[in-house]
Amino acid sequence: MTNFIKTDNQDDEVCDFDVLTSFSVMEQGQPYPFKSQISRIQAYDLLTKMSDNEHKALVREELKIAYPDDVKEIRLILTNQYDNTNEALADLEYGENPDFQASEQTAIDDLIKQLDFNDVIACFDSHLKTYGNAVLKLRRENNIVYIDNIDPRFWFPVIDPMNAKNILGHIIAFDYTEDKKKYVKFEIHTADKVETRIHLIKNDKIDALINIFEANTGINEPTIIWQKLNPKDIIFSDSDFQKYASIVTSMEVELSKIGYNLDKQGKIIYGPDTALELDPKTNQYVLRKGKYMALHDNEAAPGVITFDAQITASIDYVNKLQEQYYISSGTSAALYALGSINAPSGTALKRLLQRPLSKASKLVERIKPRLEKALQLASILNGKELKNITSNWKDGLVGDETEDTTNYNTRVMGGWMSKKSAIMKMENIDDKAAEKELVQIDTEKQAETVKALDVLYPPDTNNPNDSGNPDNLNNNTDNKNIGNK
Repeated sequence: MTNFIKTDNQDDEVCDFDVLTSFSVMEQGQPYPFKSQISRIQAYDLLTKMSDNEHKALVREELKIAYPDDVKEIRLILTNQYDNTNEALADLEYGENPDFQASEQTAIDDLIKQLDFNDVIACFDSHLKTYGNAVLKLRRENNIVYIDNIDPRFWFPVIDPMNAKNILGHIIAFDYTEDKKKYVKFEIHTADKVETRIHLIKNDKIDALINIFEANTGINEPTIIWQKLNPKDIIFSDSDFQKYASIVTSMEVELSKIGYNLDKQGKIIYGPDTALELDPKTNQYVLRKGKYMALHDNEAAPGVITFDAQITASIDYVNKLQEQYYISSGTSAALYALGSINAPSGTALKRLLQRPLSKASKLVERIKPRLEKALQLASILNGKELKNITSNWKDGLVGDETEDTTNYNTRVMGGWMSKKSAIMKMENIDDKAAEKELVQIDTEKQAETVKALDVLYPPDTNNPNDSGNPDNLNNNTDNKNIGNK
């Protein structure tokens, strides 16, 4: 993973994060946090603040360049753009909850409810975009299976130094304080088992071992599921935020400057000398108090200085930054429904959303197989393995039924598609259901074609002798009279 944030222990603005190649980092006397992982943890700390819209320090540092003396007076404007981007893309990834299928459908449905799996999906996806990596931990406690999303700051994979693609195991580590003493808990996840160690921490180093215990999982692989954002990376990937972080920061800086300049406009006043009076306490000239002020010949009225041209230029600059944000983040104005989005049909809307739809599709490709794998391992821990687990994912776009109906009708009438196929596509049903629907349609058509006589020949309500039966037309008195005439 390439770090785009400079931390205290780095010489360059860009560096690569190290990975662990041995479990010896947990031995007594070793530093904690792990020395080689400090830069990654610091970067993740900042990414967390950006996601939570709590990155004021980052924006304030940039404002010092433009306003070194006034930076403390400026009210910061944070746009929450990072979390907004994550959520907007998530709507296209799984606008509706994914449908999971397995060898036993009832069992997979029950397992998904038991695990609150849709919440697991949302968090896993958010972590992947925020940190560049997402991690799931499976566990069984009191005969109940759980899947936990692990904050990547607490995840330390250990790789084979001779083969970087071979992960020897995963360390989940976090520290805590109890009775004014600091401890660290290590969970070492390897094939078929999880080992837990609790150590005392003294002077930022791992000290005495307090407790150790081991649990067999019955699974011939670690009960850790992880995914990287970029398939080209070996372990750690860049955060999705890296692509547009500098642009968002510039936007927030510029918006904060606009707000500050607007506030200043009401504080800089001009006018004639007669508008001033000497303050005896400060010996400074101040604006006269009162609602009325007489003006002498050729004197201009007092007024307030404005910076219209400067503010207009700043707004134009923000708009340009917004355009660059759409390009760098793979989103679009249509995704946020900004301005007047002219989309006369569903196809037209999808064209406007082509880039974000493409990005969302790639994100689904990353997480889909890992989530299916997590369900499979969870079913094993639950006591009965479910096989052939698959899933269907739907974006959040509302279908254009009028457009779809017109398109399918044109194909059927043109002989390019059968009625059965059109029904299957339109109603999203299988072959048997489509056959049943066709039979029902034909039955209804026949019922409309063969009509009762009283419908074809309704009786004359003004003639009590008219039964409506065409065979009785000659018995109708009025008809006889008409014939005699």
